[in-house]
Amino acid sequence: MSCGDYDAKALRREAEHKGLFVANYLKQWINIKKVFPLHLYKEETKDKEPAVIKDMSEMLEVLGLAKVTSPSSSFETAFSTARCVVKLLEDEFVFDASHITCLNYSTSDEAA
Repeated sequence: MSCGDYDAKALRREAEHKGLFVANYLKQWINIKKVFPLHLYKEETKDKEPAVIKDMSEMLEVLGLAKVTSPSSSFETAFSTARCVVKLLEDEFVFDASHITCLNYSTSDEAA
């Protein structure tokens, strides 16, 4: 689970550059911004398909969760993403295989 695709794409670039092995489970993830069911939380987006969430701040606000401040923005993003996932699950949103993004790597690591 992530709040964007940057980290996974950075991992792919670094692995390809250095010829590193990357396990298959690290090549797929769910970008919560792409699958966030905004239409379930904001009345003005109910008839718009797809309604897209802008960023973590909007997601927290829509879900009624307080913003967490931390000395580490990476920790803050990870913690906030987890809180949003928990809230969505509590609200009975179902994450499924259709939400998974996969990246192909050019390195020869298909054995994972």
